[in-house]
Amino acid sequence: MIHGANYFFDSTLNTRELYEAVSRGLNDPEIFGHLGANFTADNEPLLTMPNDKLEVKFGNGVEWDLGTLTYRSTIPGYVSYENNQIEIFSMLYIPEDAASCSIIIPPRKATRFVLNKLFITNHFYSRGIKAPIFEEKVDEAVFAFENNTGGLFLLTEGKAPMHGKNAVVKLAVTVEKIAGREDETGKIDYRERKTVHNVLLGDLIATYEPPQEPIPGKDIFDKSIQPKKFNIPTYTMGKNLVLKQETGEITAGINGMLQITEDKTINISSQQIINGDVDLNTGNLDVNGDLLIEGNILPGFSIKASGDIEVKGNVEESSVDCKGNLLVHGGIVGSDASKIIVEKNCQIGFVRNGNLQVKGDIKISQFVMNSNIISNGCLSAVENKGSILGGTVCTANGIEILVSGNRNALKTELITGINSDRERRLRELADLMNTSKENIKKLKNAMGDQYFKDPAAFLKRLPPNKIPVFKEIILNLKKCLSQEIILEKEYNDIVALTSEVATATIKIYDMANEGTALQIGKTRRELTRPVAATEFFYSHEDAAIGEKAAKRQEPGKKKKA
Repeated sequence: MIHGANYFFDSTLNTRELYEAVSRGLNDPEIFGHLGANFTADNEPLLTMPNDKLEVKFGNGVEWDLGTLTYRSTIPGYVSYENNQIEIFSMLYIPEDAASCSIIIPPRKATRFVLNKLFITNHFYSRGIKAPIFEEKVDEAVFAFENNTGGLFLLTEGKAPMHGKNAVVKLAVTVEKIAGREDETGKIDYRERKTVHNVLLGDLIATYEPPQEPIPGKDIFDKSIQPKKFNIPTYTMGKNLVLKQETGEITAGINGMLQITEDKTINISSQQIINGDVDLNTGNLDVNGDLLIEGNILPGFSIKASGDIEVKGNVEESSVDCKGNLLVHGGIVGSDASKIIVEKNCQIGFVRNGNLQVKGDIKISQFVMNSNIISNGCLSAVENKGSILGGTVCTANGIEILVSGNRNALKTELITGINSDRERRLRELADLMNTSKENIKKLKNAMGDQYFKDPAAFLKRLPPNKIPVFKEIILNLKKCLSQEIILEKEYNDIVALTSEVATATIKIYDMANEGTALQIGKTRRELTRPVAATEFFYSHEDAAIGEKAAKRQEPGKKKKA
């Protein structure tokens, strides 16, 4: 406050704070009432000084009249005397970017000035605004003034710029990684880490938003508003992804595994590579494709793959379920709890205490020891030691090795000519046929002998209320007899195929030691003495296992036709 000065409006009012609150959209009639107390039209006295020393600075919307020692308004608005400075906050609120113009209207009861449509319109265009005024908003502003509410009203706006951006790929799946999974006992199994994210052909992986080129706008003074161009963080499309342009959906182009690189490139890979051992860092693996393990599979872990599996090291007391081919450069060290299941062929350095079930052929480069192996193909171990020491090997199409057993007569069982899948199906069919025969017997007993002597006469003698039940029994009997024919045909067809694989042989090029048990088809023989360089085959003439010299094919030479 200046001593001796005459203030025409409330000098204690914090006009700036109230004005800024309203401009941010705060719609409070009480605030408009306070502001209205300091509303002035243009060319109105604001402050008269006792002398010409200009002790008060003046800012926007204010001029100094030296003749009258008075500060006067040059625009209509709200007077502020803050910090020894006098200024007018315009009733037209125009933001810094001049993208719009709003009017702050006081209630009529708060001011001695009259605001009508002509006053507002004239002042609007006097500011050099080029954008057209919103007439309906002017009417609303006048109504708010006359109705003593006041308010903030948008009078016009320019054309907003269209900000640009880069093309954006957003991940649409959650890549879950867990520290372990709780089992039924409440314990955490830290081997269940879910480090592989499998996907199927056509699965939604991500979404694509095309780039947006920036387009300039216009402010209310018809000046250009320059747009911004935002560089939004994004993923990048990599291999085996399909973009649907019409929807922006990015889907998997193959069955495989979702892999995201450090530079945020999304790939769908048909092969998962483990750069080291399968351990607690990787957890158990379930891979929708091929799997390459650069190290070992440590004890207790479980590995599954819908494709091929290659292990550069050893498989140690772990379970493997391979739907393709299995290649183990080292060996398999098994246990009672571990099992290796292979849908196609497998190649292994050595097997110790292993349990293997293989649909295709098996190639061993060193030895098999105390293991149980089943193959619907053949087993070959003719390199290095090429020995089978203890355990049981059962194949469908032959066994070819260097040595069986050892000098201590270690019990070693070699079986060929038996297809495990066919044997299992024969057992299933035998059980089904027995059940069918029992059902047929029960149905015939329920019908009685008299029916089979003269069915038509028997049915005529039946009471009418029993005929539907009896016909249902007849229908069930026909179904059982028909099913029995189908089962017997499948059984006989498999038996015929089984007799064909009895041509498989067991070739032992160096030594078959005492304690070796041989079986070809259903025929068995146990060796009571060592036998060298022998091929064992089934002799139809003798109905026994015969012998002949085992001739080993030299590498690089083909058999004569």
